[in-house]
Amino acid sequence: MNTLTMTSSCYKEILTYGYANLPFESCGVIASSNGERIDTFIPIINDHPNPLHYFSFQPQSWINTLYQLQRNNLQLIGYMHTHPNEEALPSSLDTIGFDNQQQQLLCIVSYKQKDSPYIRLYQHLPTKGMKDYPLMLT
Repeated sequence: MNTLTMTSSCYKEILTYGYANLPFESCGVIASSNGERIDTFIPIINDHPNPLHYFSFQPQSWINTLYQLQRNNLQLIGYMHTHPNEEALPSSLDTIGFDNQQQQLLCIVSYKQKDSPYIRLYQHLPTKGMKDYPLMLT
């Protein structure tokens, strides 16, 4: 896996959802309908008691998302969350929480510069830690 592709519409949907939830962190999953590119974003309700700085999937929203993935034959590619005031770099909590998810990606959206948010994708590699991947829009 060298460069990852995402549809422009999925990219815009993620950014729009994150903007709508500022100043709070938002979260969701990214998925693929064909296994080749990221083309689906499914938002998940953040029910963390301190959503200004943290996120956690609301359990029922997470269950509904899993059913939606299965019902629509979508492949789970990764987990998305926003950093409203920070760069799109994995925090120590992101790294710890993502330690067991070697197959999925971590998608982080930075709104540090509100007029130019951006997305970065990471994968946890057991011997190398978090590796970031270039993202190409299609």
